[in-house]
Amino acid sequence: MVGLLVVAAAAVAARFRPVARVRAAATALVALYAGEIVVGLANVWWLAPVPFQILHLLFADLIWIALVLLCLAALGVELVARPAPQTRAREGGM
Repeated sequence: MVGLLVVAAAAVAARFRPVARVRAAATALVALYAGEIVVGLANVWWLAPVPFQILHLLFADLIWIALVLLCLAALGVELVARPAPQTRAREGGM
């Protein structure tokens, strides 16, 4: 159920903000969700071995990261690191 909302959010964002960053983020989000479905099915098929459980959790984390990046891209937020402003020490010190 939640997965369908994630895919729908990606589709809506890509439709209403048809720029390359949003389309790339939406595609990555849908691909990660599809991968999580495959890993989840493998979990069920092989009775949830620990490496597949960890992989499934990794995909869940990556989906959240991709969703946040999609939201930032859809809102037009630039992810640019800027140096912190330099502060001058007061003369006379503290």
